[in-house]
Amino acid sequence: MQLHTYWFGTFLFDGDKPVEMVLFPEKPDEISKRLLLIEQGELLQEEKDLAKKAKMLQVSQTRLEKLKAEFVPDIRPILNPEDYGFDKSLLQKAMIHLAKEKMKSPSTPDIYIISAIRSIDDLVSSTNIISEHLSEWYGLHFPELRPLVNPEEYSNLIAQHGLRDSIIDSNPDLFPYDSIGADLDPDNLEPVRKLAGTIAQMQDLRSELGEYVRTQMECISPNLNSIVGPILGARLLSLAGGLERLSRMPSSTVQMLGAEKALFRHLRDGSDPPKHGVLFQHPNVHRAPHWQRGKLARAYASKISIAAKLDQYDAPLDPEIARKLEIRLESIRSSTKEPPIRKKSYHGRRAPARSGHGKPRGKGRNYAGPSQKHQMERHKPSGKKHNAGHVKKDWK
Repeated sequence: MQLHTYWFGTFLFDGDKPVEMVLFPEKPDEISKRLLLIEQGELLQEEKDLAKKAKMLQVSQTRLEKLKAEFVPDIRPILNPEDYGFDKSLLQKAMIHLAKEKMKSPSTPDIYIISAIRSIDDLVSSTNIISEHLSEWYGLHFPELRPLVNPEEYSNLIAQHGLRDSIIDSNPDLFPYDSIGADLDPDNLEPVRKLAGTIAQMQDLRSELGEYVRTQMECISPNLNSIVGPILGARLLSLAGGLERLSRMPSSTVQMLGAEKALFRHLRDGSDPPKHGVLFQHPNVHRAPHWQRGKLARAYASKISIAAKLDQYDAPLDPEIARKLEIRLESIRSSTKEPPIRKKSYHGRRAPARSGHGKPRGKGRNYAGPSQKHQMERHKPSGKKHNAGHVKKDWK
C-alpha cells in the first residue's frame, strides 16, 4: 500500500488505484493550514488515520517516514483534482491565504539586529558625506575649527553657537588666535546651523542604535558576542542572512564573508586569494602583521562557526570557547613571529601552464604552442611534384 498526500486530500493506493481517501474541506483557509503543516514537516491527522489501515506502507515524502513506512521516491501517481470536485482556482486562493499567514507570523529576533546594523552603516556613510559638505561650507567662515576638534564636536559647536565669535568666546583656550575666515551674514548662517544640527542628530541616532545592537546581541547571541563583539557579530549576521544560516556555514565560508568580490576576482583572473573578509575589522586581525592575518582570521572563523551553532539552539554562554580561541591566537603569534620567505610572484597573473596541460595563456585562441608547431612541420607538404607512376628505387 502507498500513502500520498495532495493539496486537496490524502489517498491510500493499492498499485495505481486509490482504495481509501480523505478529502480536505473546500475552504482556502483549511487547505492553507494543511499546506503549512506539510511545509514544516509535520504529519496531518488524515495521514495518521489512513496509515492505520495499511500493514505495509510505502511513501514518497521523507516526512511520512515517521509513520514507520518505507521511503520509495518517484512512485506518486498523478491525480486530477477536478475529478474529486476541487477547482484549481481554490488552490490559488489557498496559496494567497498561506502567504498572508506567513507574513503575519512573528519574525526571528536576529532580523531586527540585521536591520539595525544596516541602518548604522547607512548612517555612517550619510554622515560622512554631509560632514564633508558642512566642513567645506563652514570652512569659508572658520577654517581653523576643523583640525582642532573631532567630527562630532565640530557639528555640535556649529549647531549650538553658529558664528565664529560665539565659538571662540565659549572656548577661549582652544582658539587663542584670530581667524582668517570671511564673515558670515545671518541669512547664510541659518542653513549651516540646520545642517550641523541634522548631522548631530544622525550621530546621536547612530549611538542609540549601537547601544540597541549591543543589548540585543547579549540576549540573542551571547557566544558570538563574546568572541567578536556586538557590532562585528551583527555584521556577520547581516552578511550571512541570519543566525540560522550562519550556524550552517563552514568556517571557510565564515572567513570569506565580506570578501566575495575578491574571491570571485581570484577565481576569474587568478589573482591572490583573499585571506579574510569582514573579520579584518577585528582589532586582533587588522593590528597583526600581514603574514599572520590569514591564520588569525581562520581561527576566529572556526570559533564563530561553533558559537553560532550554540546560539542557534539557545545554549548558554560558554566561556571555554573564548579561552580556547585566545590560546590558539597566542600559538599563532608565537609560531609566526618572522615573515615567511616569499615565493616567486607572477604579479597577479596565473603561473605559466605546465607541459602537457594546455597552451600558454595570453596568446589568443588560434595560438599554436611549440608542440603544435612541431606537428605542423612534420606534416607540411614539401612542394615537390610527384609522378603518378613513380616507383621507389631498389637500393639493394
